[in-house]
Amino acid sequence: HAVCAYKFTFENNRVFHGNWRMINPSYEGGGSKAIHTLDSVWRGNEYGWHYGYGLWTDGYDSGNVIENNVCHDVSRAGIFTEIDYNNTIRDNVSYNNGVGIQIGESANETIERNILVNNGIGVRMRWFFRKNGGREGMRVDADHWSKRAVRRAAPKARFLKWLREYDRQIRPWDSWPNKHNRIYDNFFYNNDLAIWEYMNYADPADEIFFKYVGNLSDRNLFVNTRREDLFGYRNGRYK
Repeated sequence: HAVCAYKFTFENNRVFHGNWRMINPSYEGGGSKAIHTLDSVWRGNEYGWHYGYGLWTDGYDSGNVIENNVCHDVSRAGIFTEIDYNNTIRDNVSYNNGVGIQIGESANETIERNILVNNGIGVRMRWFFRKNGGREGMRVDADHWSKRAVRRAAPKARFLKWLREYDRQIRPWDSWPNKHNRIYDNFFYNNDLAIWEYMNYADPADEIFFKYVGNLSDRNLFVNTRREDLFGYRNGRYK
């Protein structure tokens, strides 16, 4: 784990067989996890055979670069950013995973030049409305704790920049959003689904989300020798 790290580098490591006891992966199960980490780099690592997630960042991480890693044979997502913003995921290879790259409730993330092969889903854009089910208090507590944690970890100027980003990307919402992310120049090969996103763009009932989301995808190459319906949403596939 990296907790409240600033300009941290994790490079050229082999991280295998995480969570071999197969505890519920939602309880931090997998290869590695970072929380409240800013301007850091994961580069040239190999993650393999994890029960849960491979490389996982969670909780207002910002300004990080995840590049040139290989993630494979992971039961959930090979690479996962959760409740984060302004991170870059580039030039990675992710194969034989439940999900190649997962962006969960995050904003302004860049996913570019990755190779995604034989995953259940190539890129998954997740959005849980965590305010429901009595979680609003959890959000308030998390926000207060996060500000204190980042203020201790980063220089004052970087903390103030992080706070401005937080106020623009996260604070105005009544749930943690998945919005303004970019998926560019990636290669998708034989994933069961290439890209999955929460909302259904063909359903008028979901139009309420459209003006807020603004996720973009362009210049990607999709190859699948097994099926043609490569794009999905929370309840199905586009035909």
